[in-house]
Amino acid sequence: MTQKRASRIGIAVAVSAGVLIGYLIFQTLAGFFFALYAGFLKGGDPEAMEAYTTQHLADLFLISAIGYAALVFAGLLIYKVIRPTSTFPDFIRFPVRVNPFVWIPGTYLLGVAMNLFLSNLITLIPFPEKWLADNAESVGMLSESNLLLMLIAQSLAAPLVEELIFRGVTYHCLRKAPIFKNTKVCIAVSAIIVSAIFGLFHGNILQAMYCFVFSMVLVWFVEQSGSIWYAVFAHMGFNSSWLPLLFIYKWYEKAAPMFKTFIFGIIVFILTVVLIYFSSFRKKAKSIPGDSNAVNG
Repeated sequence: MTQKRASRIGIAVAVSAGVLIGYLIFQTLAGFFFALYAGFLKGGDPEAMEAYTTQHLADLFLISAIGYAALVFAGLLIYKVIRPTSTFPDFIRFPVRVNPFVWIPGTYLLGVAMNLFLSNLITLIPFPEKWLADNAESVGMLSESNLLLMLIAQSLAAPLVEELIFRGVTYHCLRKAPIFKNTKVCIAVSAIIVSAIFGLFHGNILQAMYCFVFSMVLVWFVEQSGSIWYAVFAHMGFNSSWLPLLFIYKWYEKAAPMFKTFIFGIIVFILTVVLIYFSSFRKKAKSIPGDSNAVNG
């Protein structure tokens, strides 16, 4: 391996790790200062502090997600100003390769369908009870927060910041690093690494498993469109899958029957895949715009 190639790989790994570690540090600091604020409001009463923190969990997540997304966006813009000829941050541009009138609703519905399918699928497989309990606790953590804030945090802030970090900076750093000479191998390995990290970031085994599968689909959207934005729309659909059900089931608060949501998920998934697949016969570029095997363009 040449020194130049090793340097590019090192830069890619360092940038990827830096963005991911920065996200963890930012969330940790946000949680620390939020706890201090809760202690100040509740006079240091542990039970009152815990109740307040749980009630305002969506607020905390929303603040940390938007704040870190703004920092990453600012970093990319500064990089573009410093290196105007670089193609590295081009993944934040809105894509022009595909038909947005098909892809925006199509990717959103596909995200909805995948959530319905995967969340019901795990109930049909005899996973250990602890895995199921951990998943239920993690999924329900935001449910005690304000509904509007929960919607903004889950359906807008989380998809934006996570796509920017994972399928944006991290994936593109690895994708453009010359780890392998074969482009398809680079894509596959980068997708697997990013999806594995994305799964582990969600903190429990079941979420790690289905987030890995979902991430592989999101990477495909990025590769097809050359941008993170359709992955963002699909992620929005995945995180807000309960919203369409409000219009389908009049009494959704009583919980829609699992069989109906399972079948609905399969049908929507098949229809949107077919729709997106046939719409992909377009003026197709085979790789990400400005693709070169270098992080620094």
